[in-house]
Amino acid sequence: MDLVLLTNSFPYGNEEAFLEAEISYLANEFETVYIYSFASLQVDSIRSVPQNVKVSRVKKKEDDRLSLKNLAVFFDKSVLKDMFFCHQHYDYSYKRYVGIMSINYDVAKKRILPLLSKHDRKNTIFYCYWFSHLSYALACFKEAKDDAFCVSRAHRFDNFVDFKSCMMRSYILNHLNAVLPISNQGLIEIKKRMLPFSQNKNIKLAIHHLGVDLPISSNPASSSDVYQIVSCSYIWKIKRLDIIIDALSLIRDVKIRWVHFGGGQEQESVCQYAHSKLEHLSNISYEFRGQTPHEDVLNYYENNHVDLFINCSDHEGIPVSIMEAMASGVICMAREVGGNGEIIKNRENGYLLSSDSDSTEFANAILDAIKEQEETKNVMRINGIKKVRENFDSTSVYPLFCKFLKTQFQNCITEERKNG
Repeated sequence: MDLVLLTNSFPYGNEEAFLEAEISYLANEFETVYIYSFASLQVDSIRSVPQNVKVSRVKKKEDDRLSLKNLAVFFDKSVLKDMFFCHQHYDYSYKRYVGIMSINYDVAKKRILPLLSKHDRKNTIFYCYWFSHLSYALACFKEAKDDAFCVSRAHRFDNFVDFKSCMMRSYILNHLNAVLPISNQGLIEIKKRMLPFSQNKNIKLAIHHLGVDLPISSNPASSSDVYQIVSCSYIWKIKRLDIIIDALSLIRDVKIRWVHFGGGQEQESVCQYAHSKLEHLSNISYEFRGQTPHEDVLNYYENNHVDLFINCSDHEGIPVSIMEAMASGVICMAREVGGNGEIIKNRENGYLLSSDSDSTEFANAILDAIKEQEETKNVMRINGIKKVRENFDSTSVYPLFCKFLKTQFQNCITEERKNG
């Protein structure tokens, strides 16, 4: 049995790092894994993948740019209906809808459908990594080829309506065999705000967590009087690095070193803001490592003591970055947003702050964490490792995910034969 996987960029570049753990399990369970990646043509580097994984870059073309030609998609009644629906129910602007549909959703459909049609549908599972323009293309394929078995994961920005990523959701739900959110909060969102508008009563909805490889050794003990803080994320406004910066600017008389892994569209402005707020403080040092290979982040946890991992995002799925830090024995602190509460239990295995916590609250929480008894810290570290081992260990979650895909595929085949 083969698997077709649609990705935004993987294995090109450094994004979608969480697929690095999953791909080996997919390759082990399927005869051939075909990856169709929408990676930017500007990205040249490619990560290694197992030998039976065949990678193709879905190239954009000159006529993919927004033009009158591309606006022809709006003659499709289902698209027009969805545009008015999203405006009415989700406050989606018509201008934004037209732009995204024309240069993202419609392009994905045009580029992907011919590729998918080449595969033997009787022996292939079609799997989309994001509940977005890629899953829309997959749903279009499913509508054209009803005997295809098509599923999609759902993460954060592609799942929660408040992120304005709600286009064609009823259409996608009406056609795919299964949608698989990575968190319970994601499942609640789909059931509450999307499923009522779907007519597909047979769609399978099930939580399937992402997973991480458990490290061989735990984070080493501290050998310094400097309190070490790490954060790891793409740098853009929703990740709220400004809160970390403002919180650190409020702390005195404690030596703190903060290291951030990850680059992004707002890296320069965030670095400038950090300089303006922290440069004059003798007790605070900081470093922006920029876009960092996944393996290098894990090596940092293995070789450098970290007292606290911090995440101030306005929203999350369940961050793999938190899983990886926690698996290494690093205590984590985050807001109770998205699925964060599904991994962090306040003062049991980390610190969970309210969803609207500001820099003052984070500063106070950091000071409380610094003053925490060492015995309590050790218990939290142990509980964190246990939590990841029980719920997010890649050796458990990914084989279960593969088994789910194969079982659902076989059930679908059996049902088709029964019906005739």
